[in-house]
Amino acid sequence: MTRALPRTDTYKVRGWCPTARRPMRTGDGLIVRLNAHGKSLTRADLSTIADMAERHGNGLIDLTRRANVQLRGVEEASLPLLWPELANIGLLDDESGAHGNILTGPLAGFDPSE
Repeated sequence: MTRALPRTDTYKVRGWCPTARRPMRTGDGLIVRLNAHGKSLTRADLSTIADMAERHGNGLIDLTRRANVQLRGVEEASLPLLWPELANIGLLDDESGAHGNILTGPLAGFDPSE
């Protein structure tokens, strides 16, 4: 038998989803959400993202409930330095940032039954 536990977290709608070009301010700086544009992230991409998180943010990287990757604690002054680095690995959103996410199974393209 499963028993529902009371929720202790609160969900606050802030008005938009953050992107790289339109980050969201939080208590620890800016959240910069990366847009993979449907590409798979390579080991080199992940290493570069970790390096960017250390140099431009507080070193923390979130994987959200909807499979987004975001850098935390980014300072506003770092954004002009961060954007070209994201563009170099194909993770910079366009100016509008108004794209929906397309989710697929983790084995899509690898498992013939997927």
